[in-house]
Amino acid sequence: MLNLVPKVGADLSLFKINVSGQRVKLREINEQHCNPGFQHIWQCVDVSDYEGKGEDEPLPDVFNNLGEAEYIVSVFQYMIILGYKPQHISIITPFNGQKHLIVDIMRKRCMDIGLPMPGQILTFDAAQGMQNE
Repeated sequence: MLNLVPKVGADLSLFKINVSGQRVKLREINEQHCNPGFQHIWQCVDVSDYEGKGEDEPLPDVFNNLGEAEYIVSVFQYMIILGYKPQHISIITPFNGQKHLIVDIMRKRCMDIGLPMPGQILTFDAAQGMQNE
């Protein structure tokens, strides 16, 4: 499953939903805030089974998905090649096990060849209320 939000352009705005369920405009986002090298502003990624495995639970309540972790590390490397600053890249995942797997793969695929690590690798819970470019 891949959920994509099409690039809206210069009149894109950030909204929040208030207690009454109404959209409240927070601020305008101009074209320079769109992500070069990507067709859409943001992506949610769900990778099919990788090497015959999908989501795994190696220990009780520890969830990870090797295919998704490998994919997101490749996306990070692509962003570095495009010129994104690593400190402006955040990787957010729902599970601690997945976060640790991504860090392990980052060390192997990036740090071992001299590429930097992203600014943040967090779980959804840890990322609440934070911002990054």
